[in-house]
Amino acid sequence: RPNACNLCHLDRTLGWTSEHLTSWYDQPRVKLPESDRNDVSAALGWLLTGDAGQRVIAAWHFGWAPAVKESGKELGTDWIAPRLAHVLDDPYPAVRWVGWQSLKSLPGITKFDYDFDGTAEHRRTVIRDLLGSPGRPAPGRPEILSRPDGQLDRKRLEQLIKLRDDREVEIYE
Repeated sequence: RPNACNLCHLDRTLGWTSEHLTSWYDQPRVKLPESDRNDVSAALGWLLTGDAGQRVIAAWHFGWAPAVKESGKELGTDWIAPRLAHVLDDPYPAVRWVGWQSLKSLPGITKFDYDFDGTAEHRRTVIRDLLGSPGRPAPGRPEILSRPDGQLDRKRLEQLIKLRDDREVEIYE
């Protein structure tokens, strides 16, 4: 499940979190299962491959101002929108709606028309339009799905989306 550290440090892996809990708070090193020992940020993992509950929580945090500020200190914030845009075509309408709200709140995003309950064709057109102007390249960091030239690694992003947990879930308040 999502943790507070990686919901603020959106660009960091679970390995980074484990190391910092040890060095900052003198906690025992967490032994991560093999499935969590990857080079993708934990928040992007939840956003792209998690179940609907994980995806909606991650989508909200990608628009949360403190997390955007913290995750943009080193990289700037231009890297966030091209990764978040893909939730606009999520199978769950609630994930799409939350992702839309988060996208609209990001610095530098101009107003765009979007119907979270619209057709799949409409949703994909909006995503293509958002990705058409990528802004400045992000530093070549694989954990945020950036190629060495700083552009979005669309192949890896699509591979992660194929791993998305689309099983039906019921979330009660």
